[in-house]
Amino acid sequence: MDWNIFYSTISQTAGAIVGIFSAFLITKKVANQSEFNIDEDTMSRFIESSQYLVEECKNRKFDLYNKIIEDNEIKK
Repeated sequence: MDWNIFYSTISQTAGAIVGIFSAFLITKKVANQSEFNIDEDTMSRFIESSQYLVEECKNRKFDLYNKIIEDNEIKK
């Protein structure tokens, strides 16, 4: 038996296995990165929306509104 063929076959097989696992890992990493970017964009939109709502609430006159509602309920 020629040991050179045996070792050559083992090294080629190991290289192929490493290549297959690397391909799966790279694909998973790219998919996770894409999903993270989508989630990050969604979170940015939620933060902007919440900041807009906070600013809108600062402009509202809740005391006046509550007073009007209270007066209307008392009149009933």
